[in-house]
Amino acid sequence: MDNPVPAGFFLPNRFVHITIAALKEVVGSGAMKAICHHAGLPDLDATPPPDDMNSDFPSENFSKLFAALNDVMGMRGGRSLSIRAGRTTMRMSGIHFGTNPLPVTPSAPITDPDVLLIRLNRLSNFLNSISDMRTLVCKREGQAGFEFHIRQCPNCYTQVAHESICAFFEGFIDQAVRDFTYSESFTVTETECLAAGGQSCLYFITALTNAEQNK
Repeated sequence: MDNPVPAGFFLPNRFVHITIAALKEVVGSGAMKAICHHAGLPDLDATPPPDDMNSDFPSENFSKLFAALNDVMGMRGGRSLSIRAGRTTMRMSGIHFGTNPLPVTPSAPITDPDVLLIRLNRLSNFLNSISDMRTLVCKREGQAGFEFHIRQCPNCYTQVAHESICAFFEGFIDQAVRDFTYSESFTVTETECLAAGGQSCLYFITALTNAEQNK
C-alpha cells in the first residue's frame, strides 16, 4: 500500500528537481544516496520529481532532506553544504525559471539599493506564485538594509530547533543578491527561524563596509 502524501504545504516539482541536482553536485553521489536513505526517501535520488510546475512535493519531505543532511554531515558541515546547495539552486533556477532579471552581466555593480529591493520583491512574488511559501521583502526599520521573511518555510517545516537552521535559503537569497547586484557587496544572515520559535524565517540583507569587502 502506498504511503499517503503528508498533509501541509507543497513545492513545485521543478524547484525540488533543481534542488536535488544542486545538492547532489555539492555533496557527491554517494553522500546523496546516504542522505536520502536517512531521510526516509530512498527513491528520491534515483527518481526525483518530474521537471514540471505541478505543486506535488510536500514541504515536509523537503525539510526531512535537509534535516538528514545535518544528521549525516553534522550541524557545522550540514550548514556549510546547505548554503552551497542554496546558492547552486538559485543559479540553476535563474536559468530554468528566469528569476535572474538580466541575462548579461554589466561592467559595473548595481549600487542603488532601490534596484535591489525591486528585484528581491520580484523574486519574492515569484516564490509566492509557484509554491505555498509566503515570503515578504521590506526595508529594515530605522536601519540600512532589507528583511526577507519566509512565513511558511519548507526548509524547517515541522522541525524544532534551538537556533536558526535554514541555511539553504540563506545561500539561496545570498546568491540572488549577488546575481541582482552583480557584486559580493552584501551579506545575508538568518536571524530568526520558525523552528526556533520565530514568527518567520527572517534574513537580514546588509551592505558590507569597505573594510569588510577588502578582507
